[in-house]
Amino acid sequence: MDVLIVRPFESLRRSGQCNLSTFPYAILIDGLDECNGEPSTAAALRHVNATTKCKAEDRQAELLTAIKNSLLNTDLPFRIFIASRPEWAIRTALDIGGYLKELVYHIQLSDQYDATEDMRRFLRKRFHLIGLSIGEPHWFTEGNIEALARAASGQFVYVATVFKYVSERRASPVHRLKTVLNWTPDDGQVTRPFEALDTLYTNIVLSAKEAYEAVDTHSGRDFLLLFRIFQLEVLGSLDHDHARTILNLESNAWKIFTSDLHSLVHLVGEELGFTYLTTYHQSLEDFMDQESRARELFVPEARAYTHLAECCMRYIIESPVLEFQQAPSKDRLFLEDCLAWAIKKLAHFLACAVTIDDEIVDFTRKDGWHKIDMALPSGRNIIFEQWKEDSDWVKRLSGIADDLKTREPEAAAIMSMYVEEWKHFFDIMELRDDYGHSDSDFECSDSDSDYSFTSFYDTDHSDAITDCHLNE
Repeated sequence: MDVLIVRPFESLRRSGQCNLSTFPYAILIDGLDECNGEPSTAAALRHVNATTKCKAEDRQAELLTAIKNSLLNTDLPFRIFIASRPEWAIRTALDIGGYLKELVYHIQLSDQYDATEDMRRFLRKRFHLIGLSIGEPHWFTEGNIEALARAASGQFVYVATVFKYVSERRASPVHRLKTVLNWTPDDGQVTRPFEALDTLYTNIVLSAKEAYEAVDTHSGRDFLLLFRIFQLEVLGSLDHDHARTILNLESNAWKIFTSDLHSLVHLVGEELGFTYLTTYHQSLEDFMDQESRARELFVPEARAYTHLAECCMRYIIESPVLEFQQAPSKDRLFLEDCLAWAIKKLAHFLACAVTIDDEIVDFTRKDGWHKIDMALPSGRNIIFEQWKEDSDWVKRLSGIADDLKTREPEAAAIMSMYVEEWKHFFDIMELRDDYGHSDSDFECSDSDSDYSFTSFYDTDHSDAITDCHLNE
């Protein structure tokens, strides 16, 4: 950069042969994220492996450093305009504490700039040129332009993909525009108007997957499975530290996970203590939801729920918490909130899971139901904050136990016995709430313990009877 730009300009300035007030001083750099040190013009459309990606990030950081040292830290009159996806090297340079933070004005097109009018102008101009080429200047309407601009949700790549599809030389633009406007996500679709967009999504997600899984501390993790879990938003109401703990991830896991996905998604709620993933455009969710489009990236919802159920069962078994403190949420222990969430969500996750019989049997053998049983008396109002949540929870577990009977009868019988006791317990608690009784008015006991069962596995408790009553 010093040889190509700085020295020639300094020489010209000293010579006095040029009027610097009229000198073109804007330098435009487009697609900085495509800089990967290789002589290829198709870098953005090609999937790169983790090693190549790291080298590309080094080249991008090197170029940004050269721009800073050669052009920004001097008295040269140049103004630099850089357009790029927010890849790691670019993002860290512009973030708080980054070496370009105080030197640049950063416009985040994904969430701070409304590009809708730009997209209208783009489509209008391109469609007008198509009209001239086919001899039909009125082949599209302003309503068509508006519908496409709204569907783009601020993402220019969407309208660019639409134009590329509509302008295909061997097809009618009128028919193709109608296809786009009427197209809805459907695995049975023969037409693929967003194939170019699917290719872009595939390359970005595959590159992020390889970079994440190449880190030795991420060994054994499934990037696509975690991505699917985040996409389902099942962790949206959970503090990000709680979610990280239950999923057995390291601190700062969410930022690390999304570090190569910032052009597609962003994390919401970090500053408020909870985290969920949101996409910049609905088309990404449509893409990830359909096996015919996502192909090797596709993860069925049931598989994500199965993993979540496994994580909850593991956490319940390993949790040191045996009972809950009756304290406001801000004063409760971190581990108590984790256990409460795991118990509350377990029924839903199991109901949506597949091929999880072995895990349920293992959970039963390790006294997982007994652990829940011990936690419920003190934790009912903490675990189930909304009205009727407890009864919905126990109904789900009852259905799961019934479904399990033919395949794993012993585990199902144990599970069913706990479920029946919990139904009775919740009924009594509802009565207590209706009549305004306090916890001190309530007693619950059975033939083996003060409400909580001992382990049922390999033990005959067929005659166990629980007696729950309100004190007069």
